[in-house]
Amino acid sequence: MNDSRIEPFKHTDADALLQAAQSDGHRVLYPTNIIKQGEDIVGYVSVCATPIVTVWAHSKKIKVIQSVRLLQQLEDGMRAKGMNHYIMPCEKTSPYFPYMQKLGFVPFSENVWHFRNLRKS
Repeated sequence: MNDSRIEPFKHTDADALLQAAQSDGHRVLYPTNIIKQGEDIVGYVSVCATPIVTVWAHSKKIKVIQSVRLLQQLEDGMRAKGMNHYIMPCEKTSPYFPYMQKLGFVPFSENVWHFRNLRKS
């Protein structure tokens, strides 16, 4: 019998979730729900609990130093709204990719992002 279920994440779940994920070789990124089997935590879900920032900057009209200044403006605005962190995907083919770690970004995955439309056409 499969008794897996999704429950809202509570801060009292944090230590058990972190331990369970680390023991399976995974990180925990801003959980909104936990997945349980019986009383065991066996996974988690994060539903947009973290801002995801995507950027397009013209490859010939915006220089790297301009991008750094624009990023600082963006982050100042985010801090003013009470945000403390965000995720920014960056393709390996992007001219910005070699600078991401130098700018303080920490790579955490090589996943390919997928999009799914929930509305029927």
